[in-house]
Amino acid sequence: VQSAISQGEKGRRQAGLGFKFRRLKTGLFDVRELKAGGAAMSSKLLRVGDRIVEVDGTSCKGLSSQRLGALLLGPQGSECVLKIHRGTSSEPTTITLTRQLKQKQPKGAAASEEGERRARGEAAASTEKRHAGLGFTCKQRGGVWMVSRIKDGGFAATSGTILVGDALNAVDGVRCTSLPAPELIALLRGRPRSACTVELTRGGKTITVQAERNFES
Repeated sequence: VQSAISQGEKGRRQAGLGFKFRRLKTGLFDVRELKAGGAAMSSKLLRVGDRIVEVDGTSCKGLSSQRLGALLLGPQGSECVLKIHRGTSSEPTTITLTRQLKQKQPKGAAASEEGERRARGEAAASTEKRHAGLGFTCKQRGGVWMVSRIKDGGFAATSGTILVGDALNAVDGVRCTSLPAPELIALLRGRPRSACTVELTRGGKTITVQAERNFES
C-alpha cells in the first residue's frame, strides 16, 4: 500500500503552504509573511507572528531552514498538519492546511488592478519590491518601544489611532518589549496595503489597532 501511494504522489506537482518564515534564536521559526493566493492566506488559519512548533508530527526545534522548507512542501492537494504557538499562549494550536500552487489572477482582474495602480501613480514592479510601514518611528526606553514621531501621510497620521507617546506592546501577536531594532522594523514592515494588528498602551489602557501598511519605506 505504501508503495502505491508513493508512486501516485510522485506524479503530482509539488506545492507549498504559501508563507515565508524566519529562524529564531530559540531554534523555532515564526511566520513572516503570507503570500497572496497561497494556502495559508486562503485558509485564514495562520497569521504573521505565529511560531511553528511541529510539521506533520516532526518537531521544528533545531531544524535548518532548508529542512523546514522541505517538510512544508508536498504533493498538490495533500494536507499538512501544523502545531503553532500564537501570541502569549503556552498551549500549541493544531491547524490543517492543504498544499496548493499559487492561484493566478484572471487576466481581466490583473489588468483592472494594474489600471488602479496606475491611477494611484504606482508601478506594478515597484509595488512588489518595496516595503511599507505604518508611518511612525520609535525610541526604546527601559526596554519598551515608544512612538516618538508620526510621519505625514502614513497610516498613523491619517487614521489618528497611533499617537506620540504610545507604548508598543505587540505587532500581530509578537511581543515588542526588548526586541532589537532590526527585529521590530521587520515586524512593522510588509507589503504595501497589507494589514497588521498593533497593540498599544496609552494612559494605562491597552488599545488594539487594526492597521494598514501604506507608508513607503
